[in-house]
Amino acid sequence: MCTNEQKAQYVAAIAAIWPNMPNNSINNISGEVVDLMGQVLNSIRDCSQAFVAIDATFSLFYDSGSWGDILANALINGINVGDWIAALRGNMQYNVCVVTAAANWRSAIELALMGLRK
Repeated sequence: MCTNEQKAQYVAAIAAIWPNMPNNSINNISGEVVDLMGQVLNSIRDCSQAFVAIDATFSLFYDSGSWGDILANALINGINVGDWIAALRGNMQYNVCVVTAAANWRSAIELALMGLRK
């Protein structure tokens, strides 16, 4: 399972995608939330792949590997996943990637944070 620091990265990502998501706290980051957020973040990454060429600061989010490893590496390098999502939201071309993932995954993430999704 994730450390509290890694869980905080998931909390930051959820807050950046869905600012008013209920139950978004470290205590509610379960394995299911981690798995679902992996799919959400993959969706955003796949859609925004060209962004890596624009800003090398966020290049580690485009590495292959599990999101747990990527977020742990981000912590080591002092980079917050919420900052990456905020940068995408700040660019009209890439904001559509975040908006699309937010629309597609909100219900599943909300239910998982409440422990109601199986």
